[in-house]
Amino acid sequence: METKKLKTNGSDMSLIWFGLIVCVFGAGLALNVIGLRGSGSSDREALQIVGLIFLSIGAIMVLGGLALLRRPKGMLLQPTGFSDKRMFANEIPWSAVQSVQYGVSANGRWETVAIKVSPEAYAAAKLRFTAKAISSSPEAGIGYLVKKLELPKEEFVKEFLEYANAALEADHASATSGAK
Repeated sequence: METKKLKTNGSDMSLIWFGLIVCVFGAGLALNVIGLRGSGSSDREALQIVGLIFLSIGAIMVLGGLALLRRPKGMLLQPTGFSDKRMFANEIPWSAVQSVQYGVSANGRWETVAIKVSPEAYAAAKLRFTAKAISSSPEAGIGYLVKKLELPKEEFVKEFLEYANAALEADHASATSGAK
């Protein structure tokens, strides 16, 4: 069985842009460009400290966004399981997949395709922050935003399930032929 890739758009540049905005705001506070008029020196020092904190938080966000862009886009379907380096760190075996459903994101704003897996596989997958933001619990499954899928949601689910069934059948056939 050949490896197959279901393309997704991945996350966009919003994390990097938001981080840059926070950095600019923090730099403005730290350099006293943004500040309180007529305030004492202790107020300015406090604002400089707050500015440096914002600057640090923004820099962490920018670096996190750049690291996210370096990971390959798309869900990789393999005979042993599936993986998506932007969503989770480890491969999830096909035997752990319980269902694939349509739903909404954790905040209720976006339509998702949720892949429900066993709690053990969910924990072993080591979901990244971006995946947890879409669906925040093992009961909700691993969610993919429909707007980030390159295929229509029905076709994405169909291809995922067809590959999963073929991989499980091939694994079952090799297990039964090996037992004989």
